[in-house]
Amino acid sequence: MGILSLEAKFVVADIFGKGHLYLVYQSDIGAAERVIRVGPKDGSILNIGDPMDVESGFLMALSADNRGEDSPEERGNTIIASGSEADRLWDILLKVAQNVDDHDAAYLLPSQNSNTFIRSVVSGNLIE
Repeated sequence: MGILSLEAKFVVADIFGKGHLYLVYQSDIGAAERVIRVGPKDGSILNIGDPMDVESGFLMALSADNRGEDSPEERGNTIIASGSEADRLWDILLKVAQNVDDHDAAYLLPSQNSNTFIRSVVSGNLIE
């Protein structure tokens, strides 16, 4: 049974000094973690205004949000759903993220970014 979590990291390149939110899903204990996250194309603030770079279901180990030597706790890991509810929500959130990717939504600071993306997919799917 799955675990769906919210994590954050500080983004050094963010000229507004904000954090960066993303979702982490693990289908079972010991299974590879996967993420849903957005950012500017190629991770560069020079690409603000371009379509968001959406990672939908990417392996955490290959994600731009790979923790490196950070622990989940150091990233503020907060479980927002577990068990069959996490599995159900993950399937929905993957579709929402794909929809954002399909529509080439622009990455704009500070109004349309990873934080607003995560807020909209989480609140739009009744996660509090």
